[in-house]
Amino acid sequence: MARPDADVWKAAMCRELDSLEERHAFEWTTLPSDRKAIGLRWVFAYKFNPDGSVIKGKEKACLVAQGFSQRPEDYGSTYSPVAKISSIRIALAFAAHFDHEIMSFDVKTAFLHAKLSTVIFCKQIPGFPEADSSTVLRLLVALYGLKQSSYKFYMLLRKLMTHLGMTRCEVDHAVFYGSWSSPPADTIPMPSNGDNLILMVPIHVDDGLAITNSIPLYTWFLSELSKELEVVDLGRISMFLAIHIHRDCPRRKLYLSQKSFITDLLNTWNMSASHPSPVPLRQKLHELPPPPLNSIPDVHDDDIKVNFQCLVGSLIYLAVCTHLDIAYVAMVLGQYNASPTRAHLLAAKGILRYLVGTTDLSLEFGVDQSVISPPIRGMLRCCAVTDADWATDEKDRRSIHQEKKKVYVVCTSYTLPSLF
Repeated sequence: MARPDADVWKAAMCRELDSLEERHAFEWTTLPSDRKAIGLRWVFAYKFNPDGSVIKGKEKACLVAQGFSQRPEDYGSTYSPVAKISSIRIALAFAAHFDHEIMSFDVKTAFLHAKLSTVIFCKQIPGFPEADSSTVLRLLVALYGLKQSSYKFYMLLRKLMTHLGMTRCEVDHAVFYGSWSSPPADTIPMPSNGDNLILMVPIHVDDGLAITNSIPLYTWFLSELSKELEVVDLGRISMFLAIHIHRDCPRRKLYLSQKSFITDLLNTWNMSASHPSPVPLRQKLHELPPPPLNSIPDVHDDDIKVNFQCLVGSLIYLAVCTHLDIAYVAMVLGQYNASPTRAHLLAAKGILRYLVGTTDLSLEFGVDQSVISPPIRGMLRCCAVTDADWATDEKDRRSIHQEKKKVYVVCTSYTLPSLF
């Protein structure tokens, strides 16, 4: 409230309160003598366009509960699955191969649609005091910050998906899929090629993808969800979880990039203008030389651990999503999270120099059929490369995984190891 743009955030707070009151999220009451009220706080955030620019007028103020002060009797189950990145990549590869539509949507104030089954009291809203200081809030919905909120919303979403005839994937409980041999509604025509109607929906909290071979089916799906949730159709996908998604439909190719994420990471560490490194890591971490004097002068010794952990966390997210080329070094760095040194932090920054030179690279899905010899072009459907190396490092002999030695080719009807 001391900022020059305080009026902008005050308006965002009022919008949030109006939304809470519209959903009957709480009621004012008196705190029983045997109960304690948990605290509330405001969290502020900007909304961004796909190019990284701020969306003016869409500033977000979110009222959250301080769930860390909840007692065991205030909640039950808390686990809520989100779609794994590997599942999302498989779904995108499926869409690219079969030229299906990739749509995206999100649920506004998602958790507030789920009702609470336990009695929870909260203190008054910061910045909006009541005349009676003894008045408290009784929460009626799963407010953000409560331990059970994500679980309650997931169970509501699962119920709705099942009602629509969709099945939960047992490998990844945050992926739902459906196949219809006849239209679930009169407004939905069957595909002209005779295939079943298909809809695959990976969910990440309140953000969802929809891979389908029928736009009318997707429209029906959103309209049915909108009967219980406030769903926003974001149209054809361009970005999901900070991943840029670009399609080349005529060639059935799809490209995943995290250029904006990498750019922000380089700016955070003031390395945007650094000289690119040709490799992520130049030497083994247990052989690192002592760091030069006055290296990383802006990081105090007491802050090395938290800075190292934040940087490695960002690198691991990149490796899991799109930059598989840094997966090994990100994993090795993670082994030093408990007690990193300044030399380890310098090694992690060395990976940033490698990213400077690979920022514009994308992860490509889709096989160029021209590079596959005609005899096997029709047989080869899916390739997988795997190996486990349990003792690569002779010094510590820690278990790691590397891609070497063995290559396995998995086909729909054939196994062709002799080709390699």
